[in-house]
Amino acid sequence: MSLSTVRSALETRLETITDLNVYKQVPDALGKLPAAIVSLESADYELALTKPAVMWRFRVLLLVGDRDSEAAYSTLDGYVSRTGDTSILAAIEGGSVGDFVTVRRAENVGGISYRGAAFVGAEFIVDVVDSS
Repeated sequence: MSLSTVRSALETRLETITDLNVYKQVPDALGKLPAAIVSLESADYELALTKPAVMWRFRVLLLVGDRDSEAAYSTLDGYVSRTGDTSILAAIEGGSVGDFVTVRRAENVGGISYRGAAFVGAEFIVDVVDSS
């Protein structure tokens, strides 16, 4: 599976969340919130001795709303939860992405700066293992 195919599969899984605007690469301009931006963080080619595989590590940046919005903090809870209609973990792990996909953790939960602006959001670390 190519990197662009894996990235598209992640985008497809995230698009199962109603009203979430998903970008499979860092956009030139950010549109409507909430938004998720998928970016590749690393590639580990030394996973298995018997079968070639790669572990792609992605960072999914979630921006929910303006930092001054109490509603944005409340909305963020659903995205960070393990289950539910807006759960990032449930959306990504609920479908096929490579041979194995896992959302490792959510980082920087709460106030986030993006391109000089202040938002409420989180960063999710996602590992995808692919041997094809």
